[in-house]
Amino acid sequence: MADIDLSGQEWTPLRLFTGVFDGNGHKISNMTISDPDLGAAGLFASVGGGAIIKNLALEDVNISTSGSAGGIVARRAANSMDEEIVFSNCYVTGTINHTNTTSDYGIFYIGGIAGNGDNISFSDCYTKININVEGYEDYTIGGIAGTADVVSNCYVFDSQFFAEKIDLSCFGGIVGSGVRIAENCHVKNTDINLYGSLMYSSIGGVIGSFQVELDEISKFQNCSISDSSIFADEGILGGIVGRVYAYSEVDTAFCMSGLYANNTDLISHSDRSSIGGLVGEIDFDDNASSLTNSYFIDGNITAASSKGVGGLVGNIAGAVIGDVDKDKRFTVSNSFVTGTIIGKEKVGGLVGNAYANIENSFFKGTLSGVSSVGGLAGYISNDIANSYSSAVISRGSDVGGITGSGGNITNSYWDKELSNVIDAYAAEGSIDSVSKGATTAEMKDPATYAGWDETIWNLNTGDTPTLKWYEDLLDQDTTDPVDPNPGGDGGDGGTDPVDPNPGGDGGDGGTDPDGDGNDGSDTDDPDDDKPNTGGGTAPDTGCDVEVDKDFETGAGKGNVRLQIGAGSNPDTNAIYVDLTFDIDGFFADMTDPDKCLETVEKVDELQSRVKSKQAELGAVLNRLDSVMNTQLTQIENNTAAYSTVMDTDIAQETVNYVKAQIQTQTASSLTIQTRNFYVQIMLNLINSIG
Repeated sequence: MADIDLSGQEWTPLRLFTGVFDGNGHKISNMTISDPDLGAAGLFASVGGGAIIKNLALEDVNISTSGSAGGIVARRAANSMDEEIVFSNCYVTGTINHTNTTSDYGIFYIGGIAGNGDNISFSDCYTKININVEGYEDYTIGGIAGTADVVSNCYVFDSQFFAEKIDLSCFGGIVGSGVRIAENCHVKNTDINLYGSLMYSSIGGVIGSFQVELDEISKFQNCSISDSSIFADEGILGGIVGRVYAYSEVDTAFCMSGLYANNTDLISHSDRSSIGGLVGEIDFDDNASSLTNSYFIDGNITAASSKGVGGLVGNIAGAVIGDVDKDKRFTVSNSFVTGTIIGKEKVGGLVGNAYANIENSFFKGTLSGVSSVGGLAGYISNDIANSYSSAVISRGSDVGGITGSGGNITNSYWDKELSNVIDAYAAEGSIDSVSKGATTAEMKDPATYAGWDETIWNLNTGDTPTLKWYEDLLDQDTTDPVDPNPGGDGGDGGTDPVDPNPGGDGGDGGTDPDGDGNDGSDTDDPDDDKPNTGGGTAPDTGCDVEVDKDFETGAGKGNVRLQIGAGSNPDTNAIYVDLTFDIDGFFADMTDPDKCLETVEKVDELQSRVKSKQAELGAVLNRLDSVMNTQLTQIENNTAAYSTVMDTDIAQETVNYVKAQIQTQTASSLTIQTRNFYVQIMLNLINSIG
């Protein structure tokens, strides 16, 4: 395939693509689609299950439609939902305009690369896209895709999104909805403006709505937004993700980590929706799930919400409300916020309204609200420990240095001079004897924080304490930990993660020792052609969970590589196999001899337990069979006896009936004979007289 320029031509979407499409780093430019009657607009109208599209670029697309749309594909074929579709190393730039002037019911999917991406994975993809929507129906919109299953190493930058008169379902700077795995996804220098009936919408700077799966791995980590703004008339709004939810109870802990928002403003006019600097709303029955090692810095949140406004999370609801073991509540930990937060009710520096715990976290900035305003939480149900607030608080009702209401406060502090607040909480809380309101000087004194874990905190900063993981992040080779070196000048010494430049010209300004477009600064594997944020050690996410390796080796097809050719192309010169699997909490790892032996021992033990349980259940089943057979025999005997009794009774009744008949007939005969006899006697007497 060579580069293709479609200037001056009207493109008619190819109806259906299945198979493998390898663009080999070439590009299609100036694709124009202007037919308003198309129901699916893109390079392809639809793509079938099992398809792979890779190494493809579309530049300066111009799509105008009244249907679903995507730069490469509008939607996936409806009859192939069970087979995964893969996009890798693709990018799209240009404009997509959608206008629907009717109010007929419909659902539209719009994305920079794909519109409807159900059961589709995207890796190493990016867009620089303008999407404009005017319509009256339900929409799911994303900078990469309207919907997707998995997104990894994906970027949206220098983009604009505008929608009006819509009933929006979900919007995300990367993906609108359907996501269960999101890793290393970043949005930068992007403006989002959404107008319409958005009350029940989920709106996120990176992901609109994220679903925590029960039977599959769910992961949300190392995602960011920076130098951007989001405005929404209504809707659940989060700087990173609008809503995180599950349809039923989550059995295992789910950890969100490494979520970063930098120099980003959020504005909402709704008083009915929750707003959070990172997450708008978390809504599921949790099992010690958490948000950790994350931040919202140098941004502003302005909202009219009465449901919860927080620097990290607006509302942590969960379906479980009431007395629940605090260790099973959601926990916000090792995270912080700097900036300005303005809300209406339940306004907090970290969380607005939360059935949760907070630990090892802090807020520095300005808070303003009408009621239930707290330096760390507007309302919180459970514990706050080893945390502090250094906030200027504009007074309202129910104002506390730590919480507006609720919370069990231990070993935590607030700046009573900055906040001009004397009490830790306004209502329904408790505080230990150590926690207190401190002066500004005391807040900078390490002695104030006696007992805090210095492996987590740096207490000797000359200012208020900082979190060590963040300092480690700043010490890496990246100049900007949120979105290292956008623009591709190579200034941070790493590859260009915002503009991976599939085609490979070393555009980030780094060296390219092997001529493959990779700058060689990836210390793990200089030849793997993957974006690397400066070549330093990856930041500690804070999640103590097994790492999913789907996107860590070669083409993302497994965690063991078998070299079968002399080249470095992961698709043609290597075979990949995944030697790990997880079944409802049982994790098997056969990637090295020791782990393999451990896995085999676990399997042997499970097999032994299963066989033992089978024998036990078999014995019970035999006893049940015996009892059932005995009862069946008894039933048959009883039935036979009953039948015999019934036969005997019928015979006896028949005899009695015949006997009565004979007696009746005999009596009638005798009566007739007697009458005739007397008549004869009377006749004889009359004859004798005459």
